[in-house]
Order: sequence, then structure tokens, then C-alpha cells
Amino acid sequence: MVDIFFSYFGYLAIGIAAAYFSGFFFLLKTRLLPQKRFTAIFSSLVIGLTIFAILTALAACRFNSVLLGIPVLAAVVFSRLRNKKSSASDSLSPVTFRSHLHNLLALWLAGLIIFSFRFYFGYLEYGQPSLHQDLIFYAKLSAYLLKTGLETSNIEYIYLEENPVLPYHYYELWLNGFFLKLFGANSVHLLYLVTYSIGILAVWTGFCALFENKLNVTRSVQILCLACLILTGVDFPDFRNKIFEFTVYLQFNTVFYAKLFPIFIGLIAALLLYLHKQEKAAYISLLFLPLVSVVSAPGVVGGLFAFVIYLFARGQKKDALELAAITIGFTLFIVIFYNVINPPGSTPYKSYLSEQLSQLLTWNNLKNMVVLELKTVLQLIVTTGLFILFTVYFIGLKDFRRSLKSNGIVLTACMILAASLSWAINEEMNDSLQFLTNLAAPVFNILMVFLLSVAWAKAFRKVYLVAIVLVYVVFNYLETIKYINVKPEFSAGFAQSVLQKLDGLNPIGVYMRHPDEYQNPYPKSSNIFPKGLYLAYADNKYAYHTINLGIFDIPINPAKVALETQLVQNTSFYKFVARQKAANTFKSIPESQNDFVEQYRIDYLLLSKDVAVPPTLESKVILENTDPVSEDRFYLFKK
Repeated sequence: MVDIFFSYFGYLAIGIAAAYFSGFFFLLKTRLLPQKRFTAIFSSLVIGLTIFAILTALAACRFNSVLLGIPVLAAVVFSRLRNKKSSASDSLSPVTFRSHLHNLLALWLAGLIIFSFRFYFGYLEYGQPSLHQDLIFYAKLSAYLLKTGLETSNIEYIYLEENPVLPYHYYELWLNGFFLKLFGANSVHLLYLVTYSIGILAVWTGFCALFENKLNVTRSVQILCLACLILTGVDFPDFRNKIFEFTVYLQFNTVFYAKLFPIFIGLIAALLLYLHKQEKAAYISLLFLPLVSVVSAPGVVGGLFAFVIYLFARGQKKDALELAAITIGFTLFIVIFYNVINPPGSTPYKSYLSEQLSQLLTWNNLKNMVVLELKTVLQLIVTTGLFILFTVYFIGLKDFRRSLKSNGIVLTACMILAASLSWAINEEMNDSLQFLTNLAAPVFNILMVFLLSVAWAKAFRKVYLVAIVLVYVVFNYLETIKYINVKPEFSAGFAQSVLQKLDGLNPIGVYMRHPDEYQNPYPKSSNIFPKGLYLAYADNKYAYHTINLGIFDIPINPAKVALETQLVQNTSFYKFVARQKAANTFKSIPESQNDFVEQYRIDYLLLSKDVAVPPTLESKVILENTDPVSEDRFYLFKK
């Protein structure tokens, strides 16, 4: 564990310096470097990380990446900034070596705090890596993207040519791919300890930049902004405290739930542009969000179109037409990219989404939508009402009411409304909650931090603000720990033994699960959550992946037939059997299991507790080890 800590913190320190200087020199050459310290640090760090992600994506995909839209949008935003550049920015004072060193030390120290926090809960608490299966999937997918050059959320090695290009959240995955290329370390450790830590660090510098807009950022303010990383995050209403069901708006803090850092830095960048009187650039910059995370698209695009209608009503027709044209152009790019350049294939969501859309305009659905909206508003008031009252008291009711009439507040309201309606209308759709959690919640969280910064600048007794922040920090921290602490489902000795015996063998293996392990949809797909997640901790030169041979025994939930059927049909063994049936060579599932193992020269088999070895494979395997924790068994095929 000590080796992992120092090795990966070293990678983090190098990554911070590389991103900071890359972004700094880019902004310096384009004469767009902000004058304020933390605004410049935030801009440099974000620009550097974005350059790394885009270059990695374009090189691996040979320009067939949705991130190609980012440079185009950036050119539009930069043109607005250069047209309205103030005279002061034309004569920036040079940044000295001492200033750079000072900035790097601040970044490294904050990075160490964030890194240590994550390292403790992810590695030390149980004496072995104990990461959520989502994180392991993202890390495996990042390595898969880099290896195949295919932007997809479907990890498929056997029938690679059939794997479609799919929308997903690729920004942090390609950024992790950059670090994979640079350091050649393990993808899981890099994603959790380096990529996400540096992303959280960028959010922290953004919070400092928001405070810097109102006052001097002292060390105490920097510490307060670190606390705000726990204050803010993403909410999961389905994990509400049972005592306060339907009222507690639970937030999972940014330090833990780091997947959304691209959304946070995009929103902070737009807010900073708006605060620096660059309104048009701020509106356009919001279109970066659907490129880095597709689930933000309904909220952003829907919100912008609603805002265009508002501008028309206010008589700002020229601004409305310009924003409408850019938003329509962006929407056309997305449609062309995923429907013309990359024709849609069979995906787990294709028929499921179509099924949901056909039922949108039912009276029952509209009634449920209204109920959900009212519950969400109630959650917001109960959970954050006290915080808002405190900050408004120090800001002053008159100033606060005046700010509510600004275009920025109207656009924010439009985005939150569009995101929440997207969730409410599709409530029964699996993961539709992410339309809300992945955009509306971060928007609201950042507004809370902004209110805190304004109140902090005006408050004469800041101790009251510190107290209310600490109350929310403790609440969110304790509630987050309940969810994010993932007790390992396997023993460290078993995982190490398996990895040692697999060294030099075919990385593609097979497995079978017990029916009780299929309570949720995604374990039903070996392309998403296969058995043997601990295989992802192997050396980066291996791409271990297991395929489900028991795919035809999986129970399908009647309420989610379309989604779960697609998840099953997209797996390798299902396609293998389908081909046998088409060629009239299919005999039985056990025979097909044997044929699959022989054709693809499979070397190992993982079985859950109480799952028998298929009869056609009994004479071909040797039991090598049994996990004392999960009672999973590891077999090697005889050669």
C-alpha cells in the first residue's frame, strides 16, 4: 500500500504540473490569461487537462471522437473573448518563476489532501483496494478506448467489429487514457487516485476563483473551499435517509463522487465568464457539457432553447437568434455524429428508450411528473433552506432580490427545469435520474458556493457561516460514507493468487453467476459488470475480461424487458450461439459452451458459490483456488 501511495502521488504531482504549465502557456500565447491568481490557475489547469483529453481521443480514434466538437466550440468562445478583451489584459505583467512555484506548491498541497482522503477510504480502510464496481468499469473502459480507438460504453473483445459508437461521459476516460499512455500504470489506480484527484483539484481552484471575484483568497478561504468539496456533489434521492423519506435531499460529495468533475469545472467556467461580463461566451460555453457527459444534454440544450424564448420575449432578438443558431448547429453536430458518421447499432438503450418515449404523453406520466417536481422542490427547501437563509441574511435581501432578475439566474432556472423534467417524464426508465443528478444538482451546488462567497465578503461575523458550512459538511460526509464504503467481496490473497496463475495466459476468460446475483440490470451484461472485477488490478499490459457462459439462464425483470433483453443480447456468448443457430450448427447450450471455450482458447473459469461446472467442461478444468470470503472458485482449463 505504501508503494501505491507514493508512486501514484508522484504521478499526480507530475500530472498537476504538466496540466498547469500546458494550460498557462496556451492562455499566454492566445493572450487570454486572466489577471487574478486563482482564476488564472483554474483556467490553466482546465485548459491543460482538456488539451490532454482531446489529443488522446483524436489520436486513438483517428479524429472519430465526439470530443472533436470541443475545439470548434472553443474557437467560438475564444473569438467572443478576444472581441471583448479589456485593455488591461493586453498588458499582463509577467508571471515570475517564484509565482509559478508558489502556485504549484498550493496545488500539490491541496492535491495531497484530496489524494490522501481518497486513498484512505479506497485502500487503507480494509487493507486492500475496496472500490465501487462503477469505478472499476470506468477504468477498464478507459483502457479499452485507448486500445481499440472506439468510443463506446460496451466492452466487447470477441466481436469488436460489431461494437457501435455510443454517447457517454468520455472526457475523464480519455484524460485517464492520457495518463495511461504517459505512466503505463494500472488503469484503476490511475483513475481513482490521479485522474479523479486532479479533477477534484480543478474544482477546488474553481471555488477559490469564485471567492476571488469578491475578496482576497487567504489561506482560511482556501481551507473553506476545500470544505466546500464535501459540501457539494451529486444527489441521490433514491438513497434518502428513511426517516426523512421524500424530504432529505442527499448529496454525495465531490471528493468521493468524482465522476462529475467535468460538469463542475464546465459550470464554474461558465459562471466565471458571466461574472467577468462575458455573457455570450458564458452561454456558448455551456454546450461543452453535453460533449463531456451526454446525460447533461437534455438540461443544457433544453435550457438554452427555453432561454432563447425568454430573450425573444424581452426584445433581445439579435442575441436570441445568435444563441439559437449556435445551439441548433451544436445539436445538428451531435445528431450527424451519432446517426450519419457513426450509424447507430444495437444498444441496450435503443429499444428501451423508444418504448419509453412512446409512453411520454400519458395522463398518468404527466401526473407523476408533477408529483416528482413538487417532492424535489420540498427536498431542496428542507435540506438547503437554512443554508440559503444564512447567506441571504449576510448578502442582504434587497441585493439578493435584485440578482434574481439577472439573465444568469433565468438561464440557470431553465436548465434545472429542463433537467428535472427530463427525469420526471422518464421516471420509470433505468438511470433516468441521472438527467437530474448529473446536471441540476451540480448547478444548484455551485450556486450555493457562489452565495457563500458573496455572503463571506459581506459578513462581519464569519463564524456563523463557518458553523453552517460545517453542519452541512458533517451531514454530507456521514451520509456519503454509508454509501461509498464498499466492503471487498473477495480476499486479497485469493485475488493475488488468481493474478499470479493467469500470468502469460489468454486474458479472456469465462464465468457463471448464481441467479441471486442478477438483482440489478447491469450485472446481466458481461460487457459492463463481469465477474472477477479484481482482475482489473493486474498489470496494465493485461486486459483481463470475462464472458458469461450462463447468459441464457439470466432472469429478465418484466418491468425492464427491453433494457435487460438488450443487455443480454449484446454479450459475446449470446452472439456466438446466435451465429451457430444461423449456421445450423447449434446442438445445445452445454455444447456451445464447450465450442466457445475451444474456439477462443479460453484458459480460465470463474464460478460463483453453488454454481456447478457445465457438464461438457467438467473433465477439462482443474480447481485451483476457492475464495474464503465469497466462496467463488477459480479453475484453469487443462492443456
